[in-house]
Amino acid sequence: MIVRAHKNGYILIEQDHHAQTSGDMIKKWKEIHFPKSEHKASVIYAIDKHDIGWKPFDQEPFWNDLAEKPYSFIDFPNSAKTMLYASGIDQVEAVDSYAGLLCSIHYTRFLKGDASPISRKFVKQEKQRQQRIIQMAGNFDSELFAKYYSLLQLCDNLSLFICLNEPGTNQHPFFKEGIPLPANLESFTGEKINLTWKDKTTVALSDFPFVSEVSFSYPYKWLVTESIVDKGLIPAYQQAPFRETTISFVPH
Repeated sequence: MIVRAHKNGYILIEQDHHAQTSGDMIKKWKEIHFPKSEHKASVIYAIDKHDIGWKPFDQEPFWNDLAEKPYSFIDFPNSAKTMLYASGIDQVEAVDSYAGLLCSIHYTRFLKGDASPISRKFVKQEKQRQQRIIQMAGNFDSELFAKYYSLLQLCDNLSLFICLNEPGTNQHPFFKEGIPLPANLESFTGEKINLTWKDKTTVALSDFPFVSEVSFSYPYKWLVTESIVDKGLIPAYQQAPFRETTISFVPH
């Protein structure tokens, strides 16, 4: 869950909805940044579905007693993350093994530095999955795969930028210095994408990656604190209607 705290409540955005927004983004990519290949559909599928494992958890969100607010994907316990990560990768691999490999690499990256036994077990199991998929693929191009993973990271970050920040602001520490551009994405000219809010619905991007000015939407729920206290977090969330935010990207 993506959580934005307000004085009298919270904006909650489901991880799978954020991922679908990142999937919408890659479909609007300039071909120079994402040329046609036999793996193009797999890459799009991986980006669109990379957070599918969060779906059942986010439909019944968890309350963080210590912080006195809903858990977000940032502070959600790693022991539970390994379960939803593995489930999501399983679901993606069942449809497309190349996409499953991209998602497996994505999630092991998050837990490589965690020394807990359950995280180490998850990373070990995913390494075995990765080796199996690569061996089954035959003539595997690791350099091309690394570029596709960089695209997943970039689309993920662009979507997170508009979901984590309040419209019109760039307050989240993830993006204070812009979004890094990996060196293996040679078609871009800079080392990062700078993002500047022109107003509350429009973001100007340097090194503009899209075919033209484009808009993306994501659903969210607004929960007032009083409703959570009266009903409990899960009933309050399930009874709240979805609303929608639309943000446009334009060249800087």
